[in-house]
This record gives sequence, structure tokens and C-alpha cells, in this order.
Amino acid sequence: MNATLCRGVVAPRLRRRPDRSGGRWLPAAGWVLLIWLVARPALAADLQYYGNSTTIPYYFTESIADKNKSYLALYEFLDFGASNIGVERLEMYFSGWGRGDAIDKLDPEDKAVGDAQLNSAFVRWHDQDNVFDASLGRRLVVIGPVAEQVDGAVLQLEPIDDIGIQGFGGVPVFSEVGERDGDWGYGGRFYAGWRPYIEAGFSAAAFTEKGDPDRRIFGGDLTLFPIANLDVMGHAYYDLLYSSWYDTDGMLVIRPVEDLKLLGEYQRLMPSAYLGMGSFFSVFSFDTIDKIQSEARYVAARRIALGAQYDHYVYDDADPADRYGGSLGVLWGDERTNTVNVGLYRLDRQDNGYRELRGYFYQRFAASFYVVLDAIHYQLDEQLYGVGQGFNGTGSLGFKFNDALDLLVTGMYLTSPYYDSDLRGLLKLTYNFGRRDILYPDF
Repeated sequence: MNATLCRGVVAPRLRRRPDRSGGRWLPAAGWVLLIWLVARPALAADLQYYGNSTTIPYYFTESIADKNKSYLALYEFLDFGASNIGVERLEMYFSGWGRGDAIDKLDPEDKAVGDAQLNSAFVRWHDQDNVFDASLGRRLVVIGPVAEQVDGAVLQLEPIDDIGIQGFGGVPVFSEVGERDGDWGYGGRFYAGWRPYIEAGFSAAAFTEKGDPDRRIFGGDLTLFPIANLDVMGHAYYDLLYSSWYDTDGMLVIRPVEDLKLLGEYQRLMPSAYLGMGSFFSVFSFDTIDKIQSEARYVAARRIALGAQYDHYVYDDADPADRYGGSLGVLWGDERTNTVNVGLYRLDRQDNGYRELRGYFYQRFAASFYVVLDAIHYQLDEQLYGVGQGFNGTGSLGFKFNDALDLLVTGMYLTSPYYDSDLRGLLKLTYNFGRRDILYPDF
């Protein structure tokens, strides 16, 4: 029942996978300076660049059995991109984050005073018609079943409109078993279609840990938009090492009238295959998870939003579960973006279920100021550790001073059977510079 406060903040601290690249990264600001100094002599007269810097002081305190634990850190996220570096359409991208711990009482065994990670650092070139697109360096590769940070090369070739191939090869940034010696991965995807109506693809990928096979994946995907009110999307990927379809997904979206949306989705996952053969944690994962989701949303008179949802979960080694409920909301404002919404949901399981009541509020008072409130209350059928309820409450204030400077203030309070209370707070200050029309590659 715990909720993540901010993916970019909590993930590096509480869910971080260790970087095994064999060396300490320079501070994030140092990488930006280094890349700029290297590129500066070859800058073209029509150089374009864009970047942003996000600074986040983050505070977290947890109370368990009258014992308090505190954590205070300063996070810095940096993104930078430039194009036409000496050669037309030669581009460069960089992103990374760093953290310094001011107070760290969560884990007495942890002697680290901070951390840093280089997320991406690569150069890219593409021709004028985007027939050929290549990048070299560290980047997130999202091709078919692969979503992995890789130090290597990524290629895309589309000699005929809507028909082409994508490929990658290199060393994964994260290792499941230690150092990256003997780790490698490669794969590709062939696609063909008639955009924007249909696209189909076939993918295959292989990964190795310490010279041993870790993942061997192949499968296909389909995106179909035959008419304006119908969307069909799906994929199915098979892992040869597990001899199983480890990721299968099919989604159907229908809009029979303008303000009514119907969604149906089936998903089958094998978490252990996602982790790979080399992961110690793969043995603790569910064998498979099957999820069937149905959802309906209707907006009456552009003011009243009605929603209904039903989800069914089936586990190989746990009891099945059902989650269902509905919501009622009111929309207002020139673009109907301001809203207040109340939802009531129920989770049924054989061993223990709960009722969930959620309230959400969003109001933009001016072009430069908005407020978000979100509260969720859980009532368990049976108590856990002597506690029968939980609560998550979040409040945020957002300020947009100008095109370059944004500020977000967020606080969260949580209670749960697993801890007495959890209080979190952060300030998020983002500074944007350069042109905003330089986009990160989308493959």
C-alpha cells in the first residue's frame, strides 16, 4: 500500500540497482562541462542545444514501533542535448543524476554519503530523410521486448516508407551477478506497416551474464488503427531459456461515441524471466501473473466524468484476486482540465481483501500556479500486525515562473500495517535552457 512519491527521486535511493561499470563517475556537472569542452572546437554556426537542471532536496522520516528513522538528501538531475555539432544533424545527448546524503539514518550499515549515475551519453547522426539513424554510446534501448540501458551502438534503417529494421549491440549497464566482464547483449526488430493505420514487427534479442546465457527472447507486436474509434495493440514474446511466453499483452480500445471510452486488456507476465537467469531474485518471483482488465469512462455534457473498472488477477502460486469499483468526477475550466474526483474500489482475495476510497483534486488557478491533492484510504478485512487500515495523502503546489524556471513543492504522509507513519517532502526546482524542439530519439 505504500506509494512512490516521485519516480525520479525515490527510485535511485530505495530501488537502485548497483552500477557495475567499474569506476566512479565524475560529478554530473563535470560531465556536462567535459562534453561541452570536447565539442566546442567543432561547433557549427547553426548549433542548437537544449537542457534542463532539476534540483531536489528530499526529506523522508519513518516511524516503526516508536523508533524514528530519518533521511535528508540533495538530488541533482541533468539533461543536455545539442545538434549540428560540426556536421549537420550530428547530435549529442547526456543525462545523469547525483545524490548527496545530509542525514542518513535509514540503514546504519550504509556508509555511503552519496551516489551518482550516468544514464545516457551518446552521439547520434541521421540523414535528412531519416532513412538511416545511428547512435553510439550509453543510452536506453527500447526495441521490441528490450528496455535496457546499454553501452554500445543502436541503428535504424528505413529504406522504404514504413518498412525497416532496428538493431542494437553492446554491454548492458547493469549486471545481475557482479562485474560486467563477459556481459553482452544484442537484438533487433523488423517492422512493416502502413502508418498511421497498421504496423507489425518481429523482434529477437539475446543477453549473456558472465559468459552464460541469461535471456533469449523472440516475438512479435501489432498496432492497428483501422478506423478513428477503434485501437488494437498487442505483443507476445517467448523466452527460449524458460520455454515460456513470458510477456503477452493485448489491448482493445473502443470509442462508440465521442465521450465514451471502453478498454479491455489481457496481460500475462513471468517476472522471473524479466530478471533473467543470472538474477538471484528470480527464484522468489511468481511463476506467472495473468491480468484481465476492463474499464469504461464516460463524460456527460463535458462536465461529469463517470468511470468503472474491473481487474482479475491469477497467480500460479498465490490466490487469485479481483479489484473492481467506480469513480465520479466533475470537470471545469476553459479546457476542462480542473477536476475533483472520488472513487470507491474493492479488492477481493481468499486470505484478505480491502476497501479503497480515493479522492483527487486538481486546480490550475492561473497559467503559472496549480494545486494537486490526492488521498487514498484502505480498510482491511482482517488486521495485519494489529492494524486494520492505511492511508496515503499527497499534496503538491506547482509554480511556473517563466519558460525557463519551474518549482514544485510536494509533501506526503502515509500510514500502514508495516510502519506507524511515513512523512516525506521535497522541493523540485527545474531550470530549462536552449531550444525545446530538440527531441530525444524515440527508438
